[in-house]
Amino acid sequence: MLQVYTGAGFWSQPTDLIPVTSPSPDHLYEYAIVGEGRRVSFRLRDWYLRDNYGSLSISLRAATPADCAGAKYKAFGVESEAQCISEL
Repeated sequence: MLQVYTGAGFWSQPTDLIPVTSPSPDHLYEYAIVGEGRRVSFRLRDWYLRDNYGSLSISLRAATPADCAGAKYKAFGVESEAQCISEL
């Protein structure tokens, strides 16, 4: 399980920008991460290591108005698309 620390005092699972119901074939996922004015940290919580292989890449970018479109604004913890865009 991917966890993120934004400076809020605890590690948490990031919120999917688009809800994921099953693994993606390309294993690319987008999360909404709202910063707390500190450097963000990531960790993988995995107790069964025998099935692990490959590599993990994490890319960060600033949110855009398109990330607030439709119902995606909910991932940022705001009440509306307009509020999401105004807080970018």
